[in-house]
Amino acid sequence: MSTLQKDCMKCGAPRNEGSQFCGTCGTRFRESLESPAPQPARFEDEHFKAYRPTIPNTSLAHPAARQGTLTKLAIGIGGAVIGIAVISAISGRATAPAPVAPMTVAVPAPVAPAAPIAPVAPPIPSARQGPSFHEIDSKMDDRLTGWTQAQKQAYWLSVSGTQVTWTGEVKEVEISSGGHLSLKCNPKTWGSDVEVDLDGSQIDSLSNINKAQRVTIKGILQSHSIGGYKISQGQVVG
Repeated sequence: MSTLQKDCMKCGAPRNEGSQFCGTCGTRFRESLESPAPQPARFEDEHFKAYRPTIPNTSLAHPAARQGTLTKLAIGIGGAVIGIAVISAISGRATAPAPVAPMTVAVPAPVAPAAPIAPVAPPIPSARQGPSFHEIDSKMDDRLTGWTQAQKQAYWLSVSGTQVTWTGEVKEVEISSGGHLSLKCNPKTWGSDVEVDLDGSQIDSLSNINKAQRVTIKGILQSHSIGGYKISQGQVVG
């Protein structure tokens, strides 16, 4: 059975007489519809339907209302776009960045090469202080001592490797192998009785030493033979 639609099928609001659209949600009313199957009563329909506010018929579902709303919306959006463009242009002119000065790179001045460091004479290794020339010669020279070979050998072992400082007369100077001096420390000896191997730190000053010049040397007592004594790592100290 067909009947005239009295209530909105979407929101349930009553239909105003002669109205083609729902005054609440804007849904179009149908002229006729089949009688709906009976529905169980809803608690909301009985107790809260009377309290629903009636909204004016301004829904977008109505063609005239929708057309007016869309027109206003388009005008509003267009005005907003124009306003943003104007503000951006003004802000761009007001906050335009200042021109950046070209970067200047400082070129470091050339560094002069460092002056060569003069060689420093290496220190003589620390050693026990040895005897004077006259002390050791009085015990090792057969002409001056009454010691046996065993006694002289025991004494030599006690002084070998010690650091001695002796003074003598220069008999010869050689520059090869770091420098070499031949000295006569015993005035009664005809030739040299001490051979000194220098450490090489004074090679440039050896040419200033003359024969018969008295010099003082420091070095390590290394060996003894019939020809005299030998000193290594020597340095001229006076």
